[in-house]
Amino acid sequence: MKLSAREKELLKKVLNVLYVVIGIVAIFIIWYILAITINNSLFPTPIEVLNLYFNYYTTSELYIAIGWTFLRLILSFLLSFAIGFILGILAGEFHTVRLILKPLVLILKTVPTAAVILILIVLFKPFMSLFLIVFLVMFPIIYEAVINGYESLDKNIVNSIKVDAGLHNMKAILNIKIPNLIPYLLLASFQTLGLGMKVSLMAEVLIGNNSIHGLGMLIRQAYNFAFVDQIMAYSLHAIVIIGLVDIIMYFLKRYLKNKYSF
Repeated sequence: MKLSAREKELLKKVLNVLYVVIGIVAIFIIWYILAITINNSLFPTPIEVLNLYFNYYTTSELYIAIGWTFLRLILSFLLSFAIGFILGILAGEFHTVRLILKPLVLILKTVPTAAVILILIVLFKPFMSLFLIVFLVMFPIIYEAVINGYESLDKNIVNSIKVDAGLHNMKAILNIKIPNLIPYLLLASFQTLGLGMKVSLMAEVLIGNNSIHGLGMLIRQAYNFAFVDQIMAYSLHAIVIIGLVDIIMYFLKRYLKNKYSF
């Protein structure tokens, strides 16, 4: 029986999900074989880790840690969005500002994140370090989104604004230019949130200060006591959370790209 185009597309999606499930199952099978082959108490089986993983859902410590991680992420995002938006507007309006900021943005985009984390740990207190680390990762993305929005403006519209309202007219910025930035800002926001979550967890693990609450800190505490099963269980929570964030961001980005055709 010949399948219709819609049925073929549905079958393709089902098979894609099936292949992903097979891949996940294969990972756990390999993990189990390695665990029983090594036969070492420091390397737990997937069954032991999964039991611990689900047990953590009954503890308040896990939810408090996740809450703190998300809180720092949101605060860092709001700060990076505000500063990135303001500086992006200034750079879009004034070419001189864009040239001045270009080296800073280039450095923030290219410098290894781990190096930034280590530098900030030395210079600032733990909470401020975490806050700044995520901010410095998010800021260039928001800033460049504003620049891309400016560059996408129709040249005829830009020329009309220059003639009718002046080069840097505030009404033109508010009513024409900023609305054109919205899809770029939304797309960048979704991208930064997914990336920021990964960086935040990595920073928490590297900083490893007991005064900090967060999921990454729970991983670090388990590492300090060589509790490999706890490290794996908390890491599995981190993987699930990051995976869910990435999936949500993926569909939101695809929706925006289809809606605005860019």
